[in-house]
Amino acid sequence: MGLASVKIFAITDDGPYKGRRIRQNPAVTVAECTAAGHLRSSWESAHAQVLSVSELPRVQQLMARKYRIDRAIVLPVCRVMQAIAHGRRSHAESVVLVITPGS
Repeated sequence: MGLASVKIFAITDDGPYKGRRIRQNPAVTVAECTAAGHLRSSWESAHAQVLSVSELPRVQQLMARKYRIDRAIVLPVCRVMQAIAHGRRSHAESVVLVITPGS
């Protein structure tokens, strides 16, 4: 199955570069990969869009349903690592991206 038939939702920090870049130029590339980031397919062109902040709860709910074990084990570890990397300062707000391959 190719990526062209799916929509990919991602929750990420709206950092000073990432959100601005996607808003200015929504062209991105995506590829299937392992959790460690090793490619499992070739890169495909895609289109990214920053969704309204009102979409965040719905996407969080979808991800919680799909990634139950990851949320219980991996997410807390990632949050600790982010806190260490960013110090105790608050970091950027979360945004929801919808990525449509083949666009």
